Amino acid sequence: MTTDAFPPPVSADLATINAAQRVRIPAIIQIVLWSASALSSVYSLISAMSGVNTEQIMATIRKATENNPDAAQMMQVTEQVIGIYGTYALPTAVVSVVVVLVGLIGSIRMLQMKTYGLAMVAAILTLIPCVGPCCCLGLPIGIWSLVVLSNAHVRQQFT
Repeated sequence: MTTDAFPPPVSADLATINAAQRVRIPAIIQIVLWSASALSSVYSLISAMSGVNTEQIMATIRKATENNPDAAQMMQVTEQVIGIYGTYALPTAVVSVVVVLVGLIGSIRMLQMKTYGLAMVAAILTLIPCVGPCCCLGLPIGIWSLVVLSNAHVRQQFT
């Protein structure tokens, strides 16, 4: 009588291959998403570093709304918003680039099966809307990555 309830132990090489296969697709998708976010973040950083000419923007808006008597209140709000944007554009772009770099490097390390903690950080950043890449796609991919990374066999294979 044979019992199949307890399969034979899996060799270390086979366990590594199985873990790598589980991690591969979510890691590659994360790399693609973070790469797209990197392009956007670098563009924002370059735009912020080149300086936002808020006076030119305001002059254009004033000219477009000068014949509208109801536009005075709207102009005050617009001036405040543009002023805030001009003040925080560069720091926000720098933070965005740092987050993207952490997510991208963590996703690459996940694919390489190294630095488990950084891979987990990348997965968590991926699923946070408006922080991770592509809000709609980031959530399910981040959850998938967390589920895969939380598997005990996968975690053991990280170096």
